[in-house]
Amino acid sequence: MKAKILLSALWLVLLSIGLSQSVTDATTSFSQVRTATGVTMTDFLADQATGQGADDFVVNGIYLKYGLTNGVQTQFVRAVFTNYQNKGFGGNFKVGIDANADGALDIVYGVVDTGSNRGIVFQTPTTGAVSTGSTSLGSATNVIPFSSTNYNYGVLDFGANNYGMLTFTIDFNSVQTALANRGITIDQNAYLRSIFFTATNQGAINQDVYGASGITNTLRFDSGGGFSEYRTFTGSTIPIPEPSMYGLAMSGFLSILYFLQKNIDKKPKQIELFNIKNNKGDEVAGSETQTAETPKFIPVKLPTEFTISRSSL
Repeated sequence: MKAKILLSALWLVLLSIGLSQSVTDATTSFSQVRTATGVTMTDFLADQATGQGADDFVVNGIYLKYGLTNGVQTQFVRAVFTNYQNKGFGGNFKVGIDANADGALDIVYGVVDTGSNRGIVFQTPTTGAVSTGSTSLGSATNVIPFSSTNYNYGVLDFGANNYGMLTFTIDFNSVQTALANRGITIDQNAYLRSIFFTATNQGAINQDVYGASGITNTLRFDSGGGFSEYRTFTGSTIPIPEPSMYGLAMSGFLSILYFLQKNIDKKPKQIELFNIKNNKGDEVAGSETQTAETPKFIPVKLPTEFTISRSSL
């Protein structure tokens, strides 16, 4: 019995280790963020608004993965920027969340590596935050200090470019609490969509929005202004039908149209309903024909002894 308990405990430890993730994991273990249609989302080079390459996303600049950190479900966000800085990132990189599919940001969280609130922070957007021009962010709350397990900044781990690579983590419980404070209840299976952006100050979105060309104040996030596909906090996405499924559906639709064309507006067929005879074989009621669409039954006075034989319809 003791041996079984020890083996079970060892298995749980090994499973926990196997599922654990790290901010220093290779980028190949992440997946690129995608658009609402399932296409890999990319950004425009040198499109950020303030001329600072350290805050400008590269073409393939956002990567995500999900896993456990100390047994807690966690999102890992990795951003790649045009220039690496030896002194550290020194800016603001954040994620905006739409949790109720109304097109507006509900919460913002991410990295502040400048000023007094250095760490991973949460912020509340203004009501109706549907574009960069309509969004301002409240003061940082729930500041989580940087540590070796929740933050990393260095040179991109593949390719020959001197790109900066920033990775941070956020746990589900913190996101759930922040949304609950906005009156939104979620669990780990709730679908959320995101924008990813950089800014020169903590209260605005004014440098680079990933997936959009530069900063366009009136462009809605849900109309090409940066929203990604929906994901749960376990990494699941809404399935996108394969092209073959569209073909199958269209084939079925055309088959229905063909059937309707062949069978609609045709003249009603005349059918013989019945033929009534007595036991001697003499017809007593005659054959009655009428349309199949509007059948009618003729009352017939039957003799004492009779048989009814149905003809084919």
